[in-house]
Amino acid sequence: MDQGIDNLRTAIVEAKVLEHPYSLAFASAAGAWAAQMLRDTDLAYELARSAIDISASNEFAEMLALGQWVEAWVLSQRERTSEAMARMAAALDLTESVGSSPGQTWTRGTIAEELTERGRIDEAVEILCKIEAKALASSEYFAEAETRRIRGEVERKRDPAQAEQRFREAIAIAGARGTKLLELRATTSLARLFDKQGRRDEARAMLAEIYNWFTEDLDTADLNDARALLEELGR
Repeated sequence: MDQGIDNLRTAIVEAKVLEHPYSLAFASAAGAWAAQMLRDTDLAYELARSAIDISASNEFAEMLALGQWVEAWVLSQRERTSEAMARMAAALDLTESVGSSPGQTWTRGTIAEELTERGRIDEAVEILCKIEAKALASSEYFAEAETRRIRGEVERKRDPAQAEQRFREAIAIAGARGTKLLELRATTSLARLFDKQGRRDEARAMLAEIYNWFTEDLDTADLNDARALLEELGR
């Protein structure tokens, strides 16, 4: 994923050199979305603002809408308010209305997770029920593991046994598809559940195995979360 971000940055530089506004807007919007998937709020905001500014000046409705959704997500992370959540949902509706809705399952899953963290479980479940079937019927297979993990986060608050099952499903799906970052994210969620249940040795062993797969010196939110949890489990 980091390599993909680097490639998008290269594309942005080349678009600036060529003075090609649409290519610049597209690369900025795509980079913003990729940064959102990595949970990198600073980079996501930087690229989203670039996409918004260029698209607004050139009437690129699709890239403008996507940039606004990522910007709204960043603000929801920073402000943690109901208003920021509403802005994110409205921005997503806008992306769909103008036909710029890549990864609808992923983006709506993101909203479901935000709702879960705020205790709005019924609303989160309603969204997940709609997108789980859609993910299977569409080509958004990359979002399936993350959707299962988010479902696990919902179930953690209601039925820990179901939460464990969902987390294990997410890990298996991500592992089968080679999406290691999502496998790490799901394993971290399961390890947190095990920690709360007193299964610390099991949590540490499983999390260390996937964490140690990442041999590069990467600095992502998911790796930082896993590292911090491993340190806590080792105390």
